[in-house]
Amino acid sequence: MVMIRPWWRIPENARTDDNPDIEDYVGRTDVLVVRKSEGHELSFLARHSLRLGNRSRGSVQIDYAFPITSYLKAYAQLFSGYGASLVDYNHRRFGIGISLIQWL
Repeated sequence: MVMIRPWWRIPENARTDDNPDIEDYVGRTDVLVVRKSEGHELSFLARHSLRLGNRSRGSVQIDYAFPITSYLKAYAQLFSGYGASLVDYNHRRFGIGISLIQWL
């Protein structure tokens, strides 16, 4: 599966806007590519601000899940870039994790 999502932020009043630069960090579009095969799932998510110069920012996320038993999957995620959370969207993050519960 391949999914491309562009978005546009609804303008806010400059005086009351509490995240005026969020588009430069979280991005204006993302591309998600997912491959599933025999219980294994691999996905790649890339976001970018669609800007040049010092406003050119983005992030990359890679997820991998594979079956451990018939009802449990191991899950690993790598993330690098901006926008890992909306609270600290303008700080660069790198993370890795694992989960042993299949939620869906």
